[in-house]
Formats: sequence, structure tokens, C-alpha cells
Amino acid sequence: MMTEFHVKGYKSLADVKIPLTPIHVLIGQNDSGKTSVLEAMLALSRTTEKPLDEAFGGAWTGRELVYHGSPEPTIELGCKLQFASEPTHFEYMIRVGFPSPQIRYCRTIEERPKRDNVPVDLTWVGGEASNSVIYAMSAGLPTDSRRSIEEIKKLLAPAQYYRIDPKTMGLAANLEPARAFRMDSDGFGLSTMLDDINNDDREVMNAIKGEFCQLFPEFKKIKLTQSPGTNRTYQPDGSFELTKGNGKAIVFVTPDGHEVRAQQASDGALLFLAFLTLSHLPKQPKLLLIEEPEKGIYPKRLEELVRLLRQRSEEIESGQFPQIILTTHSPYLISSFTPEEVTLMRREEDGSSRARPLRDAPNLESFLGPFYLGELWYNLSEEELFGDVAKAIHD
Repeated sequence: MMTEFHVKGYKSLADVKIPLTPIHVLIGQNDSGKTSVLEAMLALSRTTEKPLDEAFGGAWTGRELVYHGSPEPTIELGCKLQFASEPTHFEYMIRVGFPSPQIRYCRTIEERPKRDNVPVDLTWVGGEASNSVIYAMSAGLPTDSRRSIEEIKKLLAPAQYYRIDPKTMGLAANLEPARAFRMDSDGFGLSTMLDDINNDDREVMNAIKGEFCQLFPEFKKIKLTQSPGTNRTYQPDGSFELTKGNGKAIVFVTPDGHEVRAQQASDGALLFLAFLTLSHLPKQPKLLLIEEPEKGIYPKRLEELVRLLRQRSEEIESGQFPQIILTTHSPYLISSFTPEEVTLMRREEDGSSRARPLRDAPNLESFLGPFYLGELWYNLSEEELFGDVAKAIHD
């Protein structure tokens, strides 16, 4: 898992370092940098399996991803990594340059992998500067170096990023081999992902159905039916075109036999089904990045969602479930975490974002006596939480 993440020069993230736990949540106001952190984590993971210009997603050209105050047009991404069952630890850093102010192009400026604090020999790098060594890895590298960077890749990739829209998730989707065992970042393709699981292992599909119906007893089963569906053809900038065809639709069945199409079901039911499905994929990503999972979920059920994610994340010790990084605006969700699992993001007056682990708040334990963690965040300012007010008065 990733025990620490470091980014310099990406959007508002001038210089941010975040200690991480197996399941971790980022909090803060709108435009504080939470989404940018997830994007930077995704980009770091993708540098190990894609050309660099594809690692940074979405439409961009020139230097628009680079922090406006950077002395050089570069972005630095780095992390510390460790296998849960082994004492060996790794570090990986890649600095990416954006030489053109107008063209969509970037190249490797510097790359530093380490194993137990010892630099990995990259004397022979192979490939082109437009790719990372891990992506362009060649047999020309020394054997020990190859082994180390293969292990770094295993710890970092793949990553999956979700900003789920329940209404999109309820759409019938075309069967698409290129989207096997996955859905798009907004949740499109949940029906075909379930169909892939059903065809691969019926027992796993039955486990998903059973857990879902326990959480939502108003349904006794889930069906996947043939239906006119939609397919997406993606462009390099992330936009897509829609085409129609034969697909799969999700149908919920009530105890009295009434059928409810997914598009007519509650947002909360679809969100829980999505997270259950992700947790049962036969091949899990290493990193699961989720924006605001609380959308559409009744506040009291958020604890059940976190319990589900936490239960799955504990399987990380066997390497079977990804590390989970969330963002949230919900004090109810935050109350299901410990201070060590929470980082507060804030936008400073100069436009840069700052990250402060909540575990560093000096008076947190005294505050937590009568309050839940979410209540503290909702009712106290950052200055009050971290003692900055008293320090300013003292100074």
C-alpha cells in the first residue's frame, strides 16, 4: 500500500505531502484541492502503465496542469510504498516537464525509485523520455533494478477513480469487451460489470445479491435482463460519442414479484450495489479513489457503507483489496473514521493548497470527549482544531 503521497506543482498543489492509511479520507471546503490530490494519485499510478501524456487525464494542453507559481514548468509525483506482509519498503518519484506552452506534450525530467532507501540503478533506461522507466522497462536494466521497479508497479497500479452518478449507473449498457470487469468513472457500465462477474463466477454473483438484499430487504433478488443499451466511444480528450445497441439492464425484484428497473430505484440502492460489486471483482486494483461516496445515501446508512469498505480494506493484508482514498463533505461520514485516517485540505491566500493530517491537531483528544469527529469538523475552525488561534495570540 501507499504509506505517503507527495505532489509538487500540480494545479493548486504547490507542495503537498500526505501520510496515508489503508482507508483514508480527505476533507475540506470546495476548491481546497481534494479532487486534485485524487487526480495526482491517479496520474502517478498511470505513469507505470501508460505514456505520460495519457497519465494526466482529461483535456489539457501546454502547461495548464502546472501550478501557476512554479519556478519551472514541472510536476513532481512521489510516494512511499510497502507490502503489507513484508518489511521491505520502496520510494518512487517522477518529475515530469511540460516544455511547450501550447502543445499537449510532457516528458520525464527525473525519475528516482528506491528500495529500502537505496537508489535503484537506472543507468540504462531504455525507451523514450516521454515515458517513465517503469512503463518503458526493458531487459537492458540490471536484474535487481528490474525486480525492484516491477515490485513498485505491483504496488501502484492499476488505480481506479470514481465520481459516481447514480442515474448514469442505472442506465442499460452495451456489452463491450474493452470494458470487461469495469465501469466508467461516473458509474456507466455497472450492469455489464455485474454480467461479467455473473458469467465468470456465479457464486460471487450470488454473494453480491445476498449482501445487497440484506442491506435492502425490500428486494429479494437482482436480475440482469436483455435490453436496448448504450455504448460510449471515447476520444483522447475524454469526451465520448453515444451509440445504441443490445445491452444489459439491472432489475430489482420485490418480495411480491414486482420488478423495478435500476433507473427507477433509489440512488442509495444503486450506490451500495456499485460498492459491493467493486469489492467482489476477480482482479482488484491497487488503489481505489472515490469522490463523495455519500451522495444519495441516507446519513445513518453511511456508517454501513464505511463498515463495508473497511471490512473489504482489511483484506489488503492478503493483497486482495485496494487501498481506498475518499473525499467527502459529510460530517456523518467523517465520524466513521479515526483522526489518523483523515487529512484536512485548505486553500491558502496565495492560491496554493495545504494538507494537514488531523492526527497532528494537538488538542484533538480533549475535543473528542463529548463530540464525534464529524461534529468537530463541522463546528470548529481549522485554527481552533490545530491551536493556531492561541499560537497567534501568544506570538
